[in-house]
Amino acid sequence: MVTRRKRQPHEEDVVPLRAIREQLGLTQAQFAVAVGIDPSTVSRCERGIAEPNLTVLQTKRLCKLIGKSLDELPDYLGRSPNSN
Repeated sequence: MVTRRKRQPHEEDVVPLRAIREQLGLTQAQFAVAVGIDPSTVSRCERGIAEPNLTVLQTKRLCKLIGKSLDELPDYLGRSPNSN
């Protein structure tokens, strides 16, 4: 029997949106409802397929949810365009 070890993520592999959501202890669906976006958007961002396109209201909700100002948000919530 072969046991596969889970690969440790490199710093560039960590998607900020996923890290934020997991730190809050929320599922993708719970996070999506709190911010006011579709759960599939969260999934696509976490997989590096898309970058969220948030409205001002959604951005305010995100900031309030995580307790940070707009200036404290990462530049990219999905994968950085420099990764891969």
